[in-house]
Amino acid sequence: MRTKTVFDMDNTLIPNKYYADAVDEFVLQMQRIFNGEKTAEEISDLQREIDRKKLLISGFKEDRFALSMVSTYEALCTMMNKPVKEEIKRISYNIGMSVFDEEAWKKNDLLPGVQETLEFLLSKGHELYLLTEGVEKWQKRKIEVTSLRKWFNNEKNNYLCVEGGKNAAHLLQLVNNEVAKSSYVGDKKTRDVSLAVDAGVLPIYIPENDPRDNKFFGENKDDPLDATAIELRSIIELKHRYEEVFQK
Repeated sequence: MRTKTVFDMDNTLIPNKYYADAVDEFVLQMQRIFNGEKTAEEISDLQREIDRKKLLISGFKEDRFALSMVSTYEALCTMMNKPVKEEIKRISYNIGMSVFDEEAWKKNDLLPGVQETLEFLLSKGHELYLLTEGVEKWQKRKIEVTSLRKWFNNEKNNYLCVEGGKNAAHLLQLVNNEVAKSSYVGDKKTRDVSLAVDAGVLPIYIPENDPRDNKFFGENKDDPLDATAIELRSIIELKHRYEEVFQK
């Protein structure tokens, strides 16, 4: 029986629609400023391309996302031979930084079924762990201001926030290399399933349904799933299909 269960955080345990919502708001602002001369898709594609490049260069820097919006605005000005305005740069930056709104995190809290599932796994004797990537101080704040703090906290020492990008070594560190007892639950084939496969633990895949988020990470639901992985429709199936999942 696999009783060491590691979870991804964003879009697995808590919603992380904030980046996609910020892009939508930014696109609307740009279309208004440039009088619809660029389509929403053209603007969002440009922002995504710029943000990906910044991610490769600077990693999970705190204002990387906000600066990608400023750079996108500047690039649009260049394309359309318009002057760059400091006020619009400031507005663009603030839209990007809105993803760190703690009140929104508190309000949205856990995804459906998460609390019931985590409590059930604890009742079955599972050790629960959390592996997430992003700006460390903000990922920790998400844990602290949401209900996740009940299961993952400094006292338990059962979570790891990685700024440079999570990998198999981080997963193995959490489970103390006990791969036969371990599983990893996440929402991305490209980041979570592949990581679990590399570490030799059981991958449990619960697809993220927001196409905006999937597009940024190059996630395609039609891509084949690794043969070792289990795919579930929602997190509550960890409870409803318990024997099937954790005895694999």
